[in-house]
Amino acid sequence: MKNLLKMTILLSSICPLLLGCQNNKKPEDSTDITTSTTEEQKYLINESYPSNNGVVSLANDDITEMVTHYTFACSSAFVTDEDHYASKNIEISWDVEEKALYYILELSTNNLFYKPLSYVSNVTHVSLDNLKPGYTYYWRINAYYTDKLIRSRVFNFQTMSIPKSIYMDSVKNFRDMGGFLTINNKRVKSGLIYRGANADGVSINDKNYMLNTLNIRSELDLRNKNEGSRGTNVLGVANYYVADDNGGFYYDTYPNGISYQKGRDVLAKEIKYFAERDNYPIYFHCAIGRDRTGSLAMVIYNLLGVSKKDIGIDYEISMFAKASTRDVHQGTVEELVHSVYLIYNYIFETYNGNNMQEKTEAFLLDIGVTQSEIDNIKNIMLEDI
Repeated sequence: MKNLLKMTILLSSICPLLLGCQNNKKPEDSTDITTSTTEEQKYLINESYPSNNGVVSLANDDITEMVTHYTFACSSAFVTDEDHYASKNIEISWDVEEKALYYILELSTNNLFYKPLSYVSNVTHVSLDNLKPGYTYYWRINAYYTDKLIRSRVFNFQTMSIPKSIYMDSVKNFRDMGGFLTINNKRVKSGLIYRGANADGVSINDKNYMLNTLNIRSELDLRNKNEGSRGTNVLGVANYYVADDNGGFYYDTYPNGISYQKGRDVLAKEIKYFAERDNYPIYFHCAIGRDRTGSLAMVIYNLLGVSKKDIGIDYEISMFAKASTRDVHQGTVEELVHSVYLIYNYIFETYNGNNMQEKTEAFLLDIGVTQSEIDNIKNIMLEDI
């Protein structure tokens, strides 16, 4: 009787909030309700989507298809006149034997539900846009009735290890470099390095999103001194860097390519920015976020131990952004992917090591990056799975 009274008081205070409250955090006082769950009751709530132990993609259907069947330069089949690179929300849904007054979805990256995210809904689904690639997520449902609380068993699903593309109206070809798994059973952390096109003409909303939601602290501009608003810090970040008057490290193209001393000097300078913890989160870009940006991204991924195939996938995601395909025609994608792999092949064939990560370390040490700086980047950007 005492618990029923407590439930009545609680529901009277929060039921007016239930309409339209989907995806909001759970009420502060909902933890006061006494759970009357039994093993039998747990099976009165079942997952609908994602399936238990299933795998879901945060990328849109086109990118997911490209990744699933990836071969060299296969993104050429997806080049269009439209942007189709943004990620998609994942809708978690469940079935119930008896409709409840409302539900609370608990979501966690550990099966002990330590500090879970909680969402309240008066329908049997919740749409989420804050999931990260390369993770296993655990979830359960608390169903609240007038006289009882039924908690489901624990379900789980995995998110595919595909870099998360982010659509903005004024900043294009933008994505998080996190999510890939590495050769040493590590994962590249999300929310720390973003790559994209330039931010000239950034809207107020997109600027607020980049600074206050993504918390971008530093910008590395890889454009040359004559390109756009290079040198003006249009975002107003705390740390704004320019790579070189000739632009950033660039394939094997003179003078800033990998086999030229000037290119190696420019690359060493760029890499050093990523060794400073206070610079993170970092946004780096060239004009369209494909060539100079892709060149630097390849070296960073090599250092972190990402596979050659996954590096190719990340590079080819740029082919889904209109801003970076205006000069692409039949055969161009093959030429571009070949150009970025000139960097990979140069390091692989020139330096010693048991794998590409070790060869890249040797290369970076040779061009003036210190071991301490290399270790800093790996410590900042890698996490255990």
